[in-house]
Amino acid sequence: MQQPAAIITGASNGIGRGVAELLLEKGWWVLGLDREATTLQAANYEHELVDLTQADFGAAFEELLARLEPELVVHSAGIGIMQPFANSPQDADERLILLNVGAAYAVTKAFVREAYRSQRPQHLILLSSLSGISATPGMALYAGSKHFVSGLAKSVAAELRQDAPWAKVSTVAPPPVRTQFRERSGRATRSKPIRGVLEVRDVAEEILRVYRRPTLDRIPGFMPRLLFHWVRPWIPHRILLKKIYQSAQKE
Repeated sequence: MQQPAAIITGASNGIGRGVAELLLEKGWWVLGLDREATTLQAANYEHELVDLTQADFGAAFEELLARLEPELVVHSAGIGIMQPFANSPQDADERLILLNVGAAYAVTKAFVREAYRSQRPQHLILLSSLSGISATPGMALYAGSKHFVSGLAKSVAAELRQDAPWAKVSTVAPPPVRTQFRERSGRATRSKPIRGVLEVRDVAEEILRVYRRPTLDRIPGFMPRLLFHWVRPWIPHRILLKKIYQSAQKE
């Protein structure tokens, strides 16, 4: 039986790293792409330093897909901004758009083009967020970028079901996860850790489940799904958004 192969963007840290570690445990061959080096060492793991925001990344990624023919692509690379939209510097906004929107576009475009060309089974899983399926004041631009990811995936998945059913596109929409996301957004570590935060492993395992059973905007964790789908709709919208905004500003 041939060893399955995966390509993971944003593989040096956070969820991308967690997915790489889980797949390696399951016997996959994994290629990690990131602009940062990694400490992950394994016989079945290779790591390439890549800037996903470069203009030629999309074409290079399409060539990589054609050469490696992975069964799974996980696009996890992304950054956040945790401050009111009026306050974030324009250069920081533009960096976020280049990576969260531009790279997601490039990965998806290359995947779809390669899927039509090769006509082989393959699956792209894009990392969205709860912020990509709901309003998140205090993280407006990040939320907007993840709405792009979720909206693009839904429409592309529908096209593939009609024209290229051998290829799948899915999204996973995690709630807050215990990573360095906040610190990498330029904010200090919270003085009091918030409760109910998922571990990276929880999200990685959900991504593997989605690979086996494609779906869109899958929220990892039973309690986060319960709260989002069954509890949250009963909270008055203005009160909910006020609490989310206040939480985003807490130190």
